[in-house]
Amino acid sequence: MNVSQRRIVMFGIALLVVFSGCAEVNDSIAPTESPASSVNGSFTETASTPEFNLSAASGTRVTVVEVIDGDTINIQYENGTVETVRLLGVDTPETAVTQTTPDEWQSVPTSADGRDWLASWGTQASAYTTDRLANEEIIIIFDPVSDRRGYYDRLLAYVYYSPSATTSFNMRLLENGYARHYESEFSRTKEYKKTAQQARDTATGVWGDNISSPEQTSAVSHPIDILTVHEDASGNEYDNLDDEYVLFKNTGTSRIQLNGWTISDKAGNLYSFPAGVIINPGESMTLYTGSGSNSDTELYWGKREPVWDNDGDTVIITNHDGETVTTYSY
Repeated sequence: MNVSQRRIVMFGIALLVVFSGCAEVNDSIAPTESPASSVNGSFTETASTPEFNLSAASGTRVTVVEVIDGDTINIQYENGTVETVRLLGVDTPETAVTQTTPDEWQSVPTSADGRDWLASWGTQASAYTTDRLANEEIIIIFDPVSDRRGYYDRLLAYVYYSPSATTSFNMRLLENGYARHYESEFSRTKEYKKTAQQARDTATGVWGDNISSPEQTSAVSHPIDILTVHEDASGNEYDNLDDEYVLFKNTGTSRIQLNGWTISDKAGNLYSFPAGVIINPGESMTLYTGSGSNSDTELYWGKREPVWDNDGDTVIITNHDGETVTTYSY
């Protein structure tokens, strides 16, 4: 091989190396969606990775510009982009009777009564979401296992009230009986299934036991039952007082005015129900230890420290005459 031939061969090898390097660089570039401002100002919506942090502090701050129904909202990023978000892992009933699907709701009869019941709770779920999220700044988080988008190209996400929140709004819908667990692939499936089952077991919200026979009378002398006490809040209890709560239900057939009623523990902590609080037949109500805005189904004690003893306690509910209506020990 003469000098000219050797030069041609060397030039060819150099070209192969250059093109090979370029190919590797192009293959390593993953497509990303439009950047969105985050809580810490550095978040960009990209494909999820196994290292994804599901805490609210890692999410994206957005503003709710419209509540479509109980599980669907329109949000706006700080850059002005508007997206529709379907709350991941939950499904609230449709508000139109003709669009309800009783066969998807365990224990709800596939009858006219069942459809009417679901439509009623669909309306209540929409009102619940509107009351808490409309025009509010919230945090959205995407799941590392779930698809980023679902039907109709809607974003699938968890919604949190604030970066410090530890319980998602999705979970609140399940806990208070406004939604069922929606079967899909996401990392919190087991947790959501368990919570939905607890709501069914306690006949909370849409799972109430007076669907087809609201005229039936209560078999108990006192129509308020304590369903559960969640005394052990996750993480640091002092920083997560809204994860400590008491859930109770009106098991009678008449609505009850709770003016003058109290809830207390064996240590003497006493909560007095504010004026105007009413619990309807079959309705459940939650009293959270921490602070928040009261609603028809959620009350906040406003305490700065935990109330319910993790090692065992007694919940006592008294009426306006000071008579003990019910007690619950755990």
